Amino acid sequence: MLVMLCCDKYNLKCLSRRCQICKNKVIPYNEFSNDQEIEYYEWGRDKKKVGQKEINITKKFKRTTQIRNLILKREDSLPKFFSHTANIINQYQTITELKKSLNDYETLVHMDFSENYSYRFAKEVQSLHFGGSRGQLVNALDTIHQQWGLIYRKHSSLYLKKSPNITTDSPSSQYRNKYIFYIMTQLQNVFSSLKSVTWNYQEVGHGKGTPDGVGAVVKRTADYQVKC
Repeated sequence: MLVMLCCDKYNLKCLSRRCQICKNKVIPYNEFSNDQEIEYYEWGRDKKKVGQKEINITKKFKRTTQIRNLILKREDSLPKFFSHTANIINQYQTITELKKSLNDYETLVHMDFSENYSYRFAKEVQSLHFGGSRGQLVNALDTIHQQWGLIYRKHSSLYLKKSPNITTDSPSSQYRNKYIFYIMTQLQNVFSSLKSVTWNYQEVGHGKGTPDGVGAVVKRTADYQVKC
C-alpha cells in the first residue's frame, strides 16, 4: 500500500500526506457487488479464564461482512497506519544522524528490552499452547529481561549485554515508569562529568534494529537446541 500511495515510502512528507504529488492518491478497488459477503480474519483482544482468574489474550477472529464495509474499515485504518510508519522512519533517520554526528564526549546506547524466554519441549500436548500453561525461564541464560544493545562512540561501536546485577520492577512496563526518571537524576552522582541525558522510546510493534536481532537469534538458537 505504501508503494501504491506514496511517491517514496521513506519520505516523511509522503507518509504524513503533505506531499503535493501523492497526498490525494487512493487505492484502486475493482468493481464489486455489495450483495455478497466476504470472510476475513482480524486480530483482537479477548478474555480467557485460567483457574480462578481471567487473563487477557490476543487471538485471531473470523469475521463476516459486506465488501463495502470491509473497504471502509480499511480506509479508516490508513491514517493510523501512515502515522505509525512515519514515526518508525523518522526515528530511524534521527538515530542514523545522531550516530554520524557524535562528538568525543557523547555516547549513544541503542537497547532492546525483550521478554523472557518461554520454554519449549521436543514434544508438546495441545493444551500447553493455551492460557498461561507455558512457563518462562527466569535468571537462566540472562533471560530475566534480555537487554541487548550497541554502544556507539564517535569512531567505534560495542555490543552491550545485560549485567547480571540489573533488576527491574516490572517487565511489562518496558521501563516506562517513575523509577527510571529517578535513576536518571542520580546518574551524575556516579558520573560527575555527565552533562545531560536523553531517553527515547521507539515506535511500538516493530523491530528495534540490531539489538532486536541479537535477542531473536539467541531465542531461536535455544529453540533449535530443544528440537535436537
